[in-house]
Amino acid sequence: MAIIKRSPIGADQPPLSPNLGGVFKKMGGTPISPVRRNSAPLVKNFPKSKRLIINSDGAAVPNPGLAGIGAVLRNDKSVVVAEISKYIGPSTNNKAEFLALIAGLEKALELGAEHVDINSDSELIVRQIEGKYRSKVMKPLFDQVVSLLGEFKSYTVQHIPREQNTEADALSKRALRLKLKAR
Repeated sequence: MAIIKRSPIGADQPPLSPNLGGVFKKMGGTPISPVRRNSAPLVKNFPKSKRLIINSDGAAVPNPGLAGIGAVLRNDKSVVVAEISKYIGPSTNNKAEFLALIAGLEKALELGAEHVDINSDSELIVRQIEGKYRSKVMKPLFDQVVSLLGEFKSYTVQHIPREQNTEADALSKRALRLKLKAR
């Protein structure tokens, strides 16, 4: 796990809009909005937590193919405060993973978080944030992640096994399944 305090990375970047409409407009998709899943009640009027835990995941079937994103945000007492489940259209799995994290970070900012702990089963995302990998193809999305991370006082990033990311995975696949069912 990497513990990273706010650094000059992305400090010179302009802040992103409060929603991802601009991101998706450029990519031909629709803005992300949180969708509540019936099986996990959300806490209404929860006390504002300065630290949120984000689990995010993206799924493309096949890869590349139709894709969905999912994210679960928990407060420091592990209570689910927000969920995101969104169909994003044709994409690669890596792009979906980045878009899921971006959606989670945007939501954390909206909820007033000052510190975030990121858990992802995407080695690409975690290693890029840690500075161990570089991807020219994913650079625009990585730059957006860096810009968003610069809005927080601190953040951590941790690579977790797929088995520990089942809720975010289910949300990404649920979005995809609902879109396919509606066809």
